[in-house]
Amino acid sequence: MASSRMSNQVLSMQATLAVDALALRYAGPAAGMRLVPAATTPLSPHRVWAHDGQFREIAGLDSGAVHAGADAPARVCWAAASRLGSIALTRPSFSLWMQIRGSAQVHAAEGTFRLRTGAWIALDADSAPEVQADHNGLTLALIVPADLMPLLQDAYLFVGKGAMTLRDRILALRLWHGAVRVLQAHERVPDRTLVRALRPLILHLSAVQARHVAALGHCPGHSRTRKRRLFNRLQRARLYLEGNAHRMVRMSEIMAISNYSLWYLSKSFHELYGESVQTAASRLRIERAYDLLETTSMDITEIAESCGFDNACSFARAFRAKSGTNATQFRSALRDAGGRRLRPVISS
Repeated sequence: MASSRMSNQVLSMQATLAVDALALRYAGPAAGMRLVPAATTPLSPHRVWAHDGQFREIAGLDSGAVHAGADAPARVCWAAASRLGSIALTRPSFSLWMQIRGSAQVHAAEGTFRLRTGAWIALDADSAPEVQADHNGLTLALIVPADLMPLLQDAYLFVGKGAMTLRDRILALRLWHGAVRVLQAHERVPDRTLVRALRPLILHLSAVQARHVAALGHCPGHSRTRKRRLFNRLQRARLYLEGNAHRMVRMSEIMAISNYSLWYLSKSFHELYGESVQTAASRLRIERAYDLLETTSMDITEIAESCGFDNACSFARAFRAKSGTNATQFRSALRDAGGRRLRPVISS
């Protein structure tokens, strides 16, 4: 048993080193991602890199340009944040963020999220995310204007959150680098060339989102376009519940983020996810408690407050109802298991 555990640790370390080597080769400054010392200096039109605490602002792609202190024509942006670097997207564009190593904090209209190694999050054009990598983090992003997405046809990406395997991350890195290489020699390229460069990466990311694609069939609506629109809105509502799992969320907030009436939202949400909005909110708050019990040394009262419960008693009742045990026993079982995760990772 000890030998098997050691072998797994060695394989994990080797895999991490492999990802780090690929990240340096494919996504780092040596791969052509220029580091710009001043915020007023024009950035490369397709590539933005925030490194060592730097802050970069991308003012959107909806007008066909990335603005970073000066106009620079581009239809697509490849962004990366590492070592406490942060990137803010301030105008409407669809964005997908992949955590290659370490972790990152994401602040968006849907709430606050922690991306750990292997996680991804895809955000709607109105999300206006700001992403900051931790001291050892590397976060890659693909930022695409909404009007370009239909040109990709079957290579479609959905709003949501999930996890990537090591194999998926390595392939995403290679495809990300390949697309950057196609575009890095051009200041402006036709949409046809952009689609050709994007297609392999987006097809791969679409495969990563396979569970989302499967769920699309459960959405109400006659046309695929209507189903996609409804699915993305409901996904955004579900992200809002997860991003605000530290407090009680009012139904009026979910109605506003999804732009649906109470009746239609409740009906469609239950039809798609098999649970009501209120049940999902309660479950996600307990999932947040699981995470805090695993990753912090906070006491139970602090965790209860951090998950939006009025007191430790109401938290204890909700925790036992969802997990069949109390928080103290859960944490003890986790320690007995040597820190091994005792529950599945949330994927919405």
